[in-house]
Amino acid sequence: LALMPDASGALAPPAPVVVPDSQPSGRWTLVFRMPGDDGARLGARAVLVEAFVPPQIRVALAALPEGKPADGPLAFQVTAEHLFGKPAGGLKAEASIAYADTPFKPAGWDGYAFGDSRRDVKGNFAVIGRGRLDDAGVGGFTFDVPASLLPSGMLQATIEGTVFEPGGRPVSARAAVNLHRHPFYIGLRAPASAELPAARTNTVTIALVAPDGKRLPGARALDVEVLAVSHIYGLVREPNRGYVWKDETVLSPVTRRRVQVTDGADAVFDFAVGNGGEYRLVAFDPAGTAASSFAFTATEDGRSGMRSNLASPTRLDMA
Repeated sequence: LALMPDASGALAPPAPVVVPDSQPSGRWTLVFRMPGDDGARLGARAVLVEAFVPPQIRVALAALPEGKPADGPLAFQVTAEHLFGKPAGGLKAEASIAYADTPFKPAGWDGYAFGDSRRDVKGNFAVIGRGRLDDAGVGGFTFDVPASLLPSGMLQATIEGTVFEPGGRPVSARAAVNLHRHPFYIGLRAPASAELPAARTNTVTIALVAPDGKRLPGARALDVEVLAVSHIYGLVREPNRGYVWKDETVLSPVTRRRVQVTDGADAVFDFAVGNGGEYRLVAFDPAGTAASSFAFTATEDGRSGMRSNLASPTRLDMA
């Protein structure tokens, strides 16, 4: 079978390869060679070829921790039953999890933005545990959210439960739940335009919202700071990759003040920047993890302070 690499250099057949019924099942080996009878061998991969048999069990997730605070152990269940309804007790089971950011968008807070875009959750797949289902076909699992994971908004946990049939074939179920990594959320009502005049007072309104979407009761102190954003571009040599174009973002403090949010009301933060350019306003809980940010550009004499983005240049001339 002749293969042509795609734009990324990957090899794939133009259509699925069908193994005739007359061929034996079992372990096959895919061998990749350069064209010609004596073409150099590029690599090989062993695969299992089996006749398709529908799964003999149904797997589901139960008692999921939707909307729970991620400040302690969280539990859920993996269940399995045979297709005719009998619990699939005694089978091996395992559970895994992966986390991602998801926005916090409570009803009734239109015009407010929640979350700090400087934060990002990625690359965090983990196996929760392995065991066997009980006689009722139920297996309990518990996990703790790593303290190092700080999402911009809520934390979405994608949970997968896998049960292995007696012959070893896995059957899985997957579900996503939203967890609250922060005890409350900070909402910013920023100016309508992200281009603000320099040397002129601007205003941001700040609200505190509980995970259930209601205004957070009580008074609380927040820190609010304005940061100037600049970029350092350059070629960096990386192992096994050669030279790579890098964009390093530098945040320099411009001003920082303590703001008191009173019970049942919003707080107001007034600020001004003296020079044009990129900026970011960040409101955060100095004693916790909640934070929200607002990016803006300051303009001078009606001229845009936005500079060309060189993070992905189309051409680079070396002098």
